[in-house]
Amino acid sequence: MAAFPADGPVLGDAPGYTTRTLSDVPNAQAMRVRIWSPRLSDGYVPQGVAAGDGYLWVATYRSVDPRQNKGQCRVFQVDPTDGAVAGQFDLPASCGHAGGIAHTGDRYLYVADTRRLFRIDTQAALALGRCEPLACTEVALNGTLRGSALAYRPGILWLAAYTPSANGTGRLWQVSEDRLMALIAGGGGAIDERAADRELPIATQTQGAAVAADGSLWLTQSNGRSGQLQNLDARTGRMLTTWPMPAGIEDIEFAPDGRLWAVSEAGSQRWNAWPSFFPVVFALDVGALQPRP
Repeated sequence: MAAFPADGPVLGDAPGYTTRTLSDVPNAQAMRVRIWSPRLSDGYVPQGVAAGDGYLWVATYRSVDPRQNKGQCRVFQVDPTDGAVAGQFDLPASCGHAGGIAHTGDRYLYVADTRRLFRIDTQAALALGRCEPLACTEVALNGTLRGSALAYRPGILWLAAYTPSANGTGRLWQVSEDRLMALIAGGGGAIDERAADRELPIATQTQGAAVAADGSLWLTQSNGRSGQLQNLDARTGRMLTTWPMPAGIEDIEFAPDGRLWAVSEAGSQRWNAWPSFFPVVFALDVGALQPRP
């Protein structure tokens, strides 16, 4: 993949609520594409990114108030070649903070909210402009099981709970897709941590998760001032490498071409008072990343 110039273009529609310029961020030399997160000027806060069917899929919720952490959830279909919004659909009212999103390799998406997991037929949802029952099945996440972050590989979903730094260790659960599909076939239902095949301890402030082609786990952690990317051994949970990342980094997902797509919420309208301004979706060449010293 070709190098991306530090002063190269940002694709898509720039936000109209600010004149700020993008902040200098760690590992900018590994970025290959940068796209303004969709509909920033309309108040949508980016949380999740997925790659599939030749598009990016960006999960958002609507809020311009730092005190309001819930709002209308919407998924945008984005053309990675020019950053244009090619389609969109709203999630059910039960979704207030769409976070992790993962593409299954066909026409389906999983989208996680803290207490909800949605499986979405993108063709039907895009045609309707909303996620109605025929296009969308909802599974409740009960007990300690949370959907703050989501990763997928065929047959397996990983779900992570966001844990504040003061609250100790975070948790990551591995759930069989067959178990979920059995619920979905019945029209929905609920699962809790007892449905997990495995549970791993992870870092606090985890915001995003992805599974690489070799089966390794990748996680992000962030707050309003800093961010990082981690590579973990999926069997043991042992952390292998850590890289500094833009503040506010949220979800990540590997595309079929090996690029790691990520999204940051820093500088969205809700978080425009943060020191860092980087409300973009960006592709990383992981081979060009420089680890934390």
